[in-house]
Amino acid sequence: QDALGRLLTSLQEALKAQAPQGGEAARPTQNHQRARVLSVQLDELDRQADDLARETQAVQSALYAEPLTTVVRVLDAHASALDSMQSQVTGMVDRIRVVESTL
Repeated sequence: QDALGRLLTSLQEALKAQAPQGGEAARPTQNHQRARVLSVQLDELDRQADDLARETQAVQSALYAEPLTTVVRVLDAHASALDSMQSQVTGMVDRIRVVESTL
């Protein structure tokens, strides 16, 4: 604790030595003003990103409320179409056999 106390004291003294004196210390430097402006802009960007994330989630929930159900329906329709084609092919094969047997 003593070592940390001495380190803190030496850091404070070093910062006091580097700090501008008189009227310059009272007004913020141009770098501090820029830092504040950037901080405000970053806060605004963060807020906008949060808003966008919420809106995206709402749209996704509305449009894709049941995505797996939709996929199942599409696959079921394709399976039905394939079954229908298979039965037509089987019928054609049977007719071809009948025709071939009469030749």
